[in-house]
Amino acid sequence: MQYIKKEIEETIFAVARREFALHGFEATTMRRIAQEVGITAPNIYRYVENKEQLFEKLVDAAYHRITKLFEMNVDSRMPLEQVERQLIVELPRLMLQDRVEWLMLMDGSKGTKYEHVKQAIIQVLSEDMSRNIALFNGKKSIERMNPKLARPLSVSFWEGILDNLRHTEEEEEVVSLTSHLIQMYFYLTLEG
Repeated sequence: MQYIKKEIEETIFAVARREFALHGFEATTMRRIAQEVGITAPNIYRYVENKEQLFEKLVDAAYHRITKLFEMNVDSRMPLEQVERQLIVELPRLMLQDRVEWLMLMDGSKGTKYEHVKQAIIQVLSEDMSRNIALFNGKKSIERMNPKLARPLSVSFWEGILDNLRHTEEEEEVVSLTSHLIQMYFYLTLEG
């Protein structure tokens, strides 16, 4: 009997992952997941307490990996070249490892405790870009950059990363495009 329960639980998570990825947290229902699994709606609650717990179990590990990766950007003592190299190596690897979960977090987490993750990442990137603009302005005698560009540049960069993840199928191309986006993002400061 335990094997059957484990099989049902695995099917619940597989179906939920697909449903959350397609429809987001708010539009996904436990009833639809149960129907897809082939069990009754009340029976699904033998495996998970609620929809929030189901979503959390699917994305929490990816969330912690993303958070850890972006913690290095908060440490402004790390040389920019080192941050760039680490992002070029780690970001594509994590994107491919947690592709569906990343998109669930970034595009489909409204109504969950994760709904602010995307904005939090953009905020970290924006703060990083503000430091980069200040460094750039300190190096150049030509026209200075407006520090208010930090947020739009960061939004543009992160949306580019996510667009690549959403629409690029081949893993090698995901890695290549992501690496180039990171290089362009850091070019302002490193070459400025």
